[in-house]
Amino acid sequence: MTVNNKTFYKKRISLKTQPYSMLLDNKTQTEDSPYYKVFDFLKNYTEQGKIDLVSGFFSINALALLYDEINQVEKFRMILGNLMQEGSQENNIIDLLNGNAGIENTLALSEAARKAVAFLEQEKVALKNIQRNFCHAKTYIYSDSDIRKSYRIIGSSNLTDSGLGLRESSNIELNTACHSEDNDFRELKKWFNHQWEKVAVDKIELPDKGKSKIEVKNYVIELIKNLFREYTPYQLYYKVLYELFKEDLQTLTSDADFKREIAHLEVTEIYRTLYPYQQKGALSLINMLQKYNGAILADAVGLGKTWTALAVMKYFENKGYTVFLFCPKKLRNNWEQYQTGRGSRFEKDEIEYYVRNHTDLQNERLNTIYPDFPLTKLQRKQKVLIVIDESHNLRNDKSSRYNYLVENVLMPQRKSREVKVLQLSATPINNKLIDIRNQFKLMVKGEDDGFTNTDLEISSLESIFRTAQKDFNEWSELEQKKISDFISKLPQRFFDLTDALIVARTRKLIEGEFGAMNFPKKAEPVNEYITPENIGDLKSFDDILKALRINLTAYRPSEYIKDMVIESVLENPQQREKFLVKMMYILLMKRLESSWYSFKGTVENILNHHEHALEKVEAFIASKIDASIDDELTEDEQEDIEETISETQGADDDIPLTLGKKNPVALSSINDIEKFKKHLVADIKKLKVLQANLVRFETDFNSGKVEDEKLNRLIQHIREKQAKSANKKVLVFTVFRDTAQYLYRELKKRGITNLAYVSGSLSETWDGYSGDKFEAILERFAPYTKLYNEKDWSDLYETFLPLEYCEGNHWQVPYKKWLQLIEKHDSKTYKKLAKPIDVLIATDCLSEGQNLQDCDTVINYDIHWNPVRLIQRIGRIDRLGSPNEVVKGINFFPAKDYEDYLRLKKRIEERMALMSIVGTEVEENLTPEFVQMIEKNPLLPKQAEKMLSQLQITWDDIETGEDTLGLDDFSLEQFRQELFEFFKQNEEFFKKMPNGVFTGFKFKINKKWNEMPDSIVAVLGYPRKPDETPDHVYDEILLLHQPIVEGKRAATLVLNNNQEILSLLRYHKMESRFVPDNIDKGDPEILKNLSQTINSWVQKQATPIAINEIQDLFSGNTNPQKISSEQKKLEEKFRSENFDLINWFIISNK
Repeated sequence: MTVNNKTFYKKRISLKTQPYSMLLDNKTQTEDSPYYKVFDFLKNYTEQGKIDLVSGFFSINALALLYDEINQVEKFRMILGNLMQEGSQENNIIDLLNGNAGIENTLALSEAARKAVAFLEQEKVALKNIQRNFCHAKTYIYSDSDIRKSYRIIGSSNLTDSGLGLRESSNIELNTACHSEDNDFRELKKWFNHQWEKVAVDKIELPDKGKSKIEVKNYVIELIKNLFREYTPYQLYYKVLYELFKEDLQTLTSDADFKREIAHLEVTEIYRTLYPYQQKGALSLINMLQKYNGAILADAVGLGKTWTALAVMKYFENKGYTVFLFCPKKLRNNWEQYQTGRGSRFEKDEIEYYVRNHTDLQNERLNTIYPDFPLTKLQRKQKVLIVIDESHNLRNDKSSRYNYLVENVLMPQRKSREVKVLQLSATPINNKLIDIRNQFKLMVKGEDDGFTNTDLEISSLESIFRTAQKDFNEWSELEQKKISDFISKLPQRFFDLTDALIVARTRKLIEGEFGAMNFPKKAEPVNEYITPENIGDLKSFDDILKALRINLTAYRPSEYIKDMVIESVLENPQQREKFLVKMMYILLMKRLESSWYSFKGTVENILNHHEHALEKVEAFIASKIDASIDDELTEDEQEDIEETISETQGADDDIPLTLGKKNPVALSSINDIEKFKKHLVADIKKLKVLQANLVRFETDFNSGKVEDEKLNRLIQHIREKQAKSANKKVLVFTVFRDTAQYLYRELKKRGITNLAYVSGSLSETWDGYSGDKFEAILERFAPYTKLYNEKDWSDLYETFLPLEYCEGNHWQVPYKKWLQLIEKHDSKTYKKLAKPIDVLIATDCLSEGQNLQDCDTVINYDIHWNPVRLIQRIGRIDRLGSPNEVVKGINFFPAKDYEDYLRLKKRIEERMALMSIVGTEVEENLTPEFVQMIEKNPLLPKQAEKMLSQLQITWDDIETGEDTLGLDDFSLEQFRQELFEFFKQNEEFFKKMPNGVFTGFKFKINKKWNEMPDSIVAVLGYPRKPDETPDHVYDEILLLHQPIVEGKRAATLVLNNNQEILSLLRYHKMESRFVPDNIDKGDPEILKNLSQTINSWVQKQATPIAINEIQDLFSGNTNPQKISSEQKKLEEKFRSENFDLINWFIISNK
């Protein structure tokens, strides 16, 4: 039939008042056509004919609209192109179907998906797919029985939200729409029929299931059903973890370069020896060091930080880095034992690194003491890994060691020099969050703005920690407090920083995520309460305390100089001396608590120093020949004092955590030399009385006239233990070397054999060894651990054992078999086994980094004022892989009971406050000023008191209790590794799980939260996914929690950071799914309410930054220009239309 175009055109105008043909670009409306969007054209010109269409992509919203608006069509034939290309994963396909993943659209997605399925399930709808070839065509062909109503659309628009013009898009679309069944229409119809019959297929090979086939239509229906399937909280909890940590996961599993580098590490003995959680921790640390040049490892005691760090060191050594390790002097041996040539079990790995002491960070020690590899050589190296053990000891950025490390080792001025810093730190935080800040600063060479140009975008560490410290101080003052109360106040930006730089796991976490591990059980602590008393005429502890009413005048000569010119706080000799006196007094008390012998030695050293000072003063007065006085501390005394400093630093103490530089004081500079002499004489008199009582006690003790009750109780415990147990091993810890020597001598005198003591500088055994090396002593004390487990025996095994003992590259030789081999073939080692050490007395040089698992009993002969040290001590035997089922700890407290112990500390605090005034004339009363001083500088912070209190009844969870703040509270590593373990077993789960789905649960009251409002947890992706992008990667994933607003009212409880929100989801992950009906059924009003709730949260995210910058402005820390530019950038970012809603939870309180 021939139709005159002009006649047809006029008829169509009268029928539809529309032109014959037009351009559709979804944006441009012309005067002669109100329809400029593809979907408007379809809706207005489609009647009851047939539609054939070809589209590379389609969206669920588009299908839902076909169902709602043009479902009167007699038949649909649809050819799909790019949707199901080979290698596509189901989750990527379904995300494409999702199309518009904006907040409002995603909230309504479930209802749209139901309509899309209803549309596809109709018999009149047929689907085929072009799977093998790339289909770029887009066309819509409508055939009507009235050929005048037929039309065709050809152009760029897919059957998607943006292609149809359902939402604004950055895409530039262009389509031609024409009416008539002219020759072009017939040719297009012919082309479609060819594709339908010859090219497209009605069955496809499943992308993830080998060669099995399924009908295209059924496949798409099943995919879409995933969007309104009822997912459980368990399933979506892991989906949330996946979205948050996807980048880390992909680095470990998909990054080819990283996998290649890790492959070299995976074949090393050190890596293969690690437990799975240690391997995961090592990989996380490596990833952090690669991205940010720094990381902190703060796993709880007993989880093996040393070996984890060694694996990281080996990785970077393989990459050409020079590895330098700094540790406390007492721990040097722990690290040197794994160096090449020391015969450790990692000998074949040839781990090359250099060990230096913290005390070497001064003057020219790193050059003069180590001529083989001086500091100057290290400074020339372009790729360096610095490892700092006990990094919390270098937490004060005003100390000389800290600054020496920054200026001479890290060298911030050398911008091109690549320096990475791995720090091993204690878990609990004592008093200051600033301590963490300063450890972070070491990762960026001491620079406050060092993280500005990273993806963390932290322009100032000082700024981000300022508010956190204020919240911490307020929280610390609470009588009843929980960690969660403080954590809930922290902003997400703070967590982004800490989580990016800290790996910190607790034992409970490890056992929860990696299954039950071979930790021994811990028996309840045994507590002995013995007060120091009956020393000569000093019958009670109060008598001893009164005898100690000394001012330590010889240590504070600067305070007798009037009008001294002070150049800076850090170089204030009066401040230094006041601080030294405080530390000396604490040291005296600690030694008294340890043993009368140790106390006597310290009293005599102090007395000698005062007598020496008095001699100089008298000579000066007589001859006027000048002389100077300094503190005359030995290196051991200085180390003891610095250890005391690290334990007792108060939250409000402004004194640097160091004694600083000595400043000898010339006697000629003292204004009133007679007064100085008078106070010296008074101190000497009291010290001599105290010494005389100690000498008398020593004489009586040696002659057997008096007993040392504490010593007797120790011997009783050792003998009872060895008599009742097959395991004869006992490990006795003391803070001080002279106490260790005293105990060793007295135990040996009383017939206890197989005995040794170990200190940092001197060790001795009952059978004749004496020297500074103690590795052989530990091998005799713990042969199962130190020899069998930690040495390389592969040569012995290869020579004398059949291959049946070798599994893969690992020898699996039972301990008894090893003992037989040693007896037959290794006489040198057998001598160690034949002469065992059963009782080992040690200072804290063994309290870290050592495995002594052969032993099952630790005795704390003195109570360290830092409770964590006590945990570290028992951690030598309470470790993974212990051959003992139960381990035991015995604590000696220097008081009648624990309450008396706290009263004792209180009396010491009072005495220290009085000592802050020069002279002996001070009355023994406490003014309000003194009381305030005591409160600000407690010997035992509240946290330490509570930990010690808990130690009376249990060893469990001391570090990680509800009121013990630790670095693990600032790390999401527990959640990250939970995901890694789940992913290994359930990779297919993530391939099938789409975005846009939701679930919910009923809130359960728990320890963290007594209540929870009706609320929403949502995962947002930024920036929003561009249209029809199959492999979009979000730059940021944001997690939010917001109460659901009802009218103008909203509940007040809001979880502000990922730590809190993930904890909430984890606690409820096993709960049944519960979603209110109005939400499940897509009630428009409630969905609008949810959308407003999320939009409100997004808009508020720019506000905290603005407030902080305004505060900075008023404090003079910045300028007005910075505020406006930063705020503008944030306001542009935090707009609802810039974010996709990935997943969400509804939390019900009903």
